[in-house]
Amino acid sequence: MKDRSKYSVMQGGAMPNSTHSTAEIEEAKEAIKREIRKEMKIKEGAEKLKEVTTDKKSLADVHTIVKKANNRLQQLQEELNEINLYLLVSSNSPNKIE
Repeated sequence: MKDRSKYSVMQGGAMPNSTHSTAEIEEAKEAIKREIRKEMKIKEGAEKLKEVTTDKKSLADVHTIVKKANNRLQQLQEELNEINLYLLVSSNSPNKIE
């Protein structure tokens, strides 16, 4: 089961829709970007630990941290792509009210 970000625009992590204001969507987008930066720092720190770790148990723990960070980064990037796609499609919609 895929865990969705707590910063998703809609409950349950669904795509944004016309009931969401642009401000809400942009806020969710910025929150996801902050989470991506946070996960990148976690990953970078774990990579540095990997360089200095000598025992196998600690190395396995560090590998787990890196793997979780990579999975989370992929999930967040997918959510960001969904939001960007929605914004692109809605901005090009012929029904768009200006």
